[in-house]
Amino acid sequence: MQHCVKWLVRQINKSVTTSEQNRKKLVRRVRVITLNISSGRALKGKGYFLHYDASKAAILGMTRSLARELGDDKICVNTIAPGSTMSENVLKRQNWMGGGPDQALQSRALKRLEVPEDLVGACIFLASSESDFITGKTLVVDGGSAMV
Repeated sequence: MQHCVKWLVRQINKSVTTSEQNRKKLVRRVRVITLNISSGRALKGKGYFLHYDASKAAILGMTRSLARELGDDKICVNTIAPGSTMSENVLKRQNWMGGGPDQALQSRALKRLEVPEDLVGACIFLASSESDFITGKTLVVDGGSAMV
C-alpha cells in the first residue's frame, strides 16, 4: 500500500507542477487552455488499481479547482476521461486483473473496442475556440460505458 501512495503522490505532483508552470508562461498569450487526461475508471469505482484510480480521480478535482483559479485569466481547464483504450502498452499487457478487452466491450453502449484515434475529436474540440465557454468539465470518451 505504501508503494501505491508514493505513486499516487508522484502522479498528482506532476500534474500540479505542470499546471503552475504553464500558468506563468501562458497567461501572456491570447488564448490558453489546459487539457488534463484522467480515466473513465475514476468514475466507475473498479477494483485492482486503487493507486491508478485515485490519481485519476485527483485530476478530476484538480481540474475543477484550477478552472476556478484560472478563470479570471480566461484560461479554460478541462479533462478528457477515456475508457479502456487499446493503445500499444495496453495491447502488450499480460495480466488483465479485473477484466480485459471483453469486459470493456460488454460495458459499452457502442459495442466496439476503443482505439487512441477515438480521443482525437474530443481533444480537437476542447482545444478549439468552439469550447471557449466550457471550463471545469470532464468529457468522458468511452463508448457509453460510464454515463455521467
